[in-house]
Amino acid sequence: MMVWTLRFDDVLNASKLNDSLWRLIEIDGWRKLGGRLRMNESKKLELHIPKEFTPERPAVRFTHVTFTVPIGDHPLASQLPKATLDSHKPTMSLGSDKFLPLAVREGTPRTVEDLLYSDCPQLSLHVTSFTNATLVHLVGPHTLFDGMGTHMCVRAWSAVLAGKIHQVPPMSGGTSDPAASLGLGSEPEKAAKATEEPYLLASKQLKGLKLFHFTLRSLWDKFRRPNVETRTICIPSSLLQTLQAQAKQDLEKQVGEKSEIPFVSEGDVLITYLTLLIARAQSRPRPLTVYNVIEVRSRLKSVFAEGSAYVQNLAFGAVTLLSASEASNLSLGVIAAKIRESIATQSTEAQLMAFIHLMRQELDRTGKFLVVSEPDAMMVVFTNWQKARFFDVIDFSPAVVRTGDTSKRRVTPSGKISYHHCESLSENSQFRNAVIVLGKDHGGNYWLSGALNP
Repeated sequence: MMVWTLRFDDVLNASKLNDSLWRLIEIDGWRKLGGRLRMNESKKLELHIPKEFTPERPAVRFTHVTFTVPIGDHPLASQLPKATLDSHKPTMSLGSDKFLPLAVREGTPRTVEDLLYSDCPQLSLHVTSFTNATLVHLVGPHTLFDGMGTHMCVRAWSAVLAGKIHQVPPMSGGTSDPAASLGLGSEPEKAAKATEEPYLLASKQLKGLKLFHFTLRSLWDKFRRPNVETRTICIPSSLLQTLQAQAKQDLEKQVGEKSEIPFVSEGDVLITYLTLLIARAQSRPRPLTVYNVIEVRSRLKSVFAEGSAYVQNLAFGAVTLLSASEASNLSLGVIAAKIRESIATQSTEAQLMAFIHLMRQELDRTGKFLVVSEPDAMMVVFTNWQKARFFDVIDFSPAVVRTGDTSKRRVTPSGKISYHHCESLSENSQFRNAVIVLGKDHGGNYWLSGALNP
């Protein structure tokens, strides 16, 4: 189960938020969001959707609490991360896990099992109101959303809140999973697509002794450095500009004056910067496997129709393999270009189909996920949500009752979020060296949340 917290520097009408989300879920196709999770005889999850949503069987579980103090006077909420103005250095704040008491109320489902054996809807909405700010929390299973699925949901929610139901896109996959047959090759045309070309990194799939070596090394890393801390990091816009300039300079030096400089995005540079910080904090150089989660809706055009909403978890990955020497010696720009090349070459429709086909084969054969890496490498996982543009897309201005932050230095428009984070409710999460790029705020600062060794 995941919990997503949104901060608004305005006072919002909590009932309007609940009513509009409920109205969205009542739209044909979108009703799946109000379904009840069940386990079928094949031990597969399925959704049971009520014929009608009622107060007894609601579309969403809603709770609301009000504190008659400014957010800055609340002992916990006052510690929520804030951008450091006029700073050129990254700032590190408390991790998102420290704020779970604000987001999770008594009775909120905390595990998938809590949903399976109750009549609770998948989504829980909790609103925390202060005299000058509002926190909006959404709790639900990770099977329901990925980054772009969440983007589609909040964009549609904002449209309903504004009375623009005609802007809500049709929901596809409301009664069936459009991704269920991906990579299976059960039909002739899908079989051809799934095997159109071999997966580029198929030779790096870990099996047998190599997989045992990788697992043993990972267990040793956990034993040697058992503590993992979640931290929220703010990268100021001025630092990002410096990093981009450095990456450009590195690439100019590599390719020379006569060749075109490879394109690298802000995300590539940011991910490389963090990768190098993690790699060079190790006691000795090690190979690195950089795993970038990528969305597939816009890339698998033969499967997902443009203009339709697909709200489910549809995340796969692109892998960049770096030797110990490369991780230790290559420049910021050169590694960023390697990461960009990996994403570009591995996110074609043919490559995604080949990867998914191989992944399904591994699941059928062993019941475990595909691992692509060198046996002795350290894995670093990134999820970049900037494409979802949450700071821009979420617009709850129709629910604003009163402006909270009235200072002249405010850069966030009314009804837009000034900060957000996402956290797992699992008490046994083993994630480490995992970073979510939460996106770029209205001041040009990038926000990240990472589970890292202290």
